Amino acid sequence: MTNSSTIRIKELEFLRLHKNIALPLFELCRNFQKTLIQIKRGKKNAKLVRELFVTKKVNFDYVLVSSSKRTKKTLQILLKKLKKPKKIFSSKKLYLTDEKKIIEFIKKVPKTYNSILLINHEPVITNLVRELIKNHNGNLFKLLNYKFSTSAFAKINFKIKDWSEVLNKGLLKEFVRPKDIQVSKE
Repeated sequence: MTNSSTIRIKELEFLRLHKNIALPLFELCRNFQKTLIQIKRGKKNAKLVRELFVTKKVNFDYVLVSSSKRTKKTLQILLKKLKKPKKIFSSKKLYLTDEKKIIEFIKKVPKTYNSILLINHEPVITNLVRELIKNHNGNLFKLLNYKFSTSAFAKINFKIKDWSEVLNKGLLKEFVRPKDIQVSKE
């Protein structure tokens, strides 16, 4: 029997999509509807990351994904070869928001889920990782800070009882860019 107050390692993984550049208001709707098929590199990179997840046997209990076409398509690509998560939460509120609002979504995830994947856009992904980790001087953090490139993947581990405790407690354990995956396959 497990004590409900037991501290466990909880994992939060991030997958970054294409930049959300400053767009005029009339362009935002078009950007929200843009698909990965329109952006060939995004589709190719999503498949590379999926293969990395397959190789490392990475699975997620819970997925937070904005409801933009690209994020949903990225999730579909990942799930073609990965075990389906127990819960997928998709919301337009995760699109064009700030890291503080996403942290509120994370804090509401029930503690029974130990691994969360967040698929979202820049600049919120980089800012969110900065907010959640305590190791800001490692090489991974320097690399991530230099450029959290398209379809890059970051993994943060937390020793916590509950997702409500995530702020500034995580350790950045992994940061992989698609070009790192390509190099390792050669």
